[in-house]
Amino acid sequence: MNQPPHSPRPLHLVVVGGGPKALFALEDLASALHRPPHAADGRDVPAETSRSETPDSGTAAETVAVSGAESVSASVRVTVVDPGRTLGPGAAYDPEQPEVLRLNVAAPILDAPPPLPGVADLPDLPTWLTEHAPEHAGESFPPRAIVGRYLEQRWERLRTALPIEHVQGRASEVRSAGSTTETPRWTVRLAGSEDLSGTELCADELVIATGHAPDHAGALHHTWQATAPDGRPLPLVPAVLPATRFLTTEAVPPGSRVAVRGGALTFIDAALVLFRARPLHEAPTVLIPITRDGLFLDAKPPADVPLIEPVAAALATGRRQLEDRLDADDARGGTDRRLALSELLSHVARTAAAVLAVYQLRADERSSAVSGRVVSGGSVSAQIATTLLQGCEPDLPTGAGRAREALRRSVEVAEGRRTPGPAWALGRAWSALYSLVVRAVSRSEEPEEAWAAFHRSAAVLERFAFGPPPSNARILLDLIDAGAVDTSWMDAKVRIDAEGLHGLPTGAVVPDVVIDAVLPPPGVPRGGDPLLLDLLDRGVLSRAPGRRGVRTTRAGTALTSDDTEAVGLAVLGRPTEDWSLGQDSLNRHLHPESRAWAQRVATRLRGTGTSDSPDGRIRR
Repeated sequence: MNQPPHSPRPLHLVVVGGGPKALFALEDLASALHRPPHAADGRDVPAETSRSETPDSGTAAETVAVSGAESVSASVRVTVVDPGRTLGPGAAYDPEQPEVLRLNVAAPILDAPPPLPGVADLPDLPTWLTEHAPEHAGESFPPRAIVGRYLEQRWERLRTALPIEHVQGRASEVRSAGSTTETPRWTVRLAGSEDLSGTELCADELVIATGHAPDHAGALHHTWQATAPDGRPLPLVPAVLPATRFLTTEAVPPGSRVAVRGGALTFIDAALVLFRARPLHEAPTVLIPITRDGLFLDAKPPADVPLIEPVAAALATGRRQLEDRLDADDARGGTDRRLALSELLSHVARTAAAVLAVYQLRADERSSAVSGRVVSGGSVSAQIATTLLQGCEPDLPTGAGRAREALRRSVEVAEGRRTPGPAWALGRAWSALYSLVVRAVSRSEEPEEAWAAFHRSAAVLERFAFGPPPSNARILLDLIDAGAVDTSWMDAKVRIDAEGLHGLPTGAVVPDVVIDAVLPPPGVPRGGDPLLLDLLDRGVLSRAPGRRGVRTTRAGTALTSDDTEAVGLAVLGRPTEDWSLGQDSLNRHLHPESRAWAQRVATRLRGTGTSDSPDGRIRR
């Protein structure tokens, strides 16, 4: 590629956040930069498909492609702002955390990064485990600490393809600095150590990929004032992760009675750390979870056991029908022709009913063989509808033992010891259709009321679909059976807020300590990231009515309150949740934003240069 005659300084790309979303976006950028700009038919093609197939000319063709890519790579400089010691793991995949904390999705979700000419390939996570953590090779749900090591290695590989500087700090403020290709578009003020105080980065392109919010207004620690019966303040542990910081023996003493706000995956993490990572003599006496709906997440199916053929066929049919509908909508064009959210939920329910009918038919056949007649199990559609509406199976008992029974059913189904019911069928339908649901729902302009109804149903479906792996669900059930986890306060609908516990059963003993195991909600929650909240207040970012996440284009570019594009500012990942569904995922193929962003930046690099201060950094 020919450089512009005035030899411009490298385009300065600033990325706020150094987790998986930032990694995937920069891997996409490196891949886009290492592809020849045009194939013979004028379209971008991967570098490996552009090489000559004749043995004598293959090396020369590859050299041309690589040298062109190197010249483009040299025209960009990347600064990643992240408070972590290393790029990649964050709190969720901290390599120092106990190995009892496991990945909650099957290991193959982390497939191999895009190949780059001249850069050593890195395999997918399962293959990587065989060499770097052979004791966990073949595990569907390996320890998150090991996943963190893999993510760190992916970042290190990426740094051989792109010039990346890691600034260990936080971005405290972002301001517009211009709107032309000749001047930086954004200034990023940094905070953290004294060395960073007063530092600003000038960015030609800015990406915000901050992941989970650091805090939220609903966190108990903001206004906690609960007291024990004798008037002493009731100790509060404000979070679970990182466990090495929050779940110490000083914070949660051995032998203590511990109430836990929340019963989802973070609660399971707390239980695993306190009862499995600690020696027995340092464990608490009991954990008492408190949840809003009185239920745990259902166990997901084992990743290494295939679905029976009729169920797989029913799910494949549901996917094909939905994909055909979405393709037809795209062909017609226009947002007014998009699949309505209510229609989408109806399709999920129909697919689940088809799955449940497989087991209903088998049960009827078994009953007929015994009694000589078919005994109807009731309308599968009615069972599905009731389960989706109630948030649990129609015959789940109420009162004492409800939470344990729902969990037990899901574990027995996962272990193949119980016939699947409507909750399992809904979970499988939601999981199988999810990538198409993301496509259908993202950037939906439906009114707030329609979105609220969809969100309520989606929360139920995600509890059926995206719960703990079977091994962790079994551990939780065993802890309940052993009395180490007490679900009575879930069954009694005990509530907790900043003033303490409400609705305790008669004779209940007040706990010695309370743990807040509720994560900040997705999107940009109240009391969350000050950087994003400030940009929302100033209209640089915007939200659709009823949505938690900020609006972006399909290339990740932020949309302002004036409904214009914030040129050169992209927001990726969890801060966009609801506007773009399913962002809390390690699946780099689920969303188009990072690939489209990478292609836009690569096109800009091939076509224009920039000129300004030599290093893009201003000292105050």
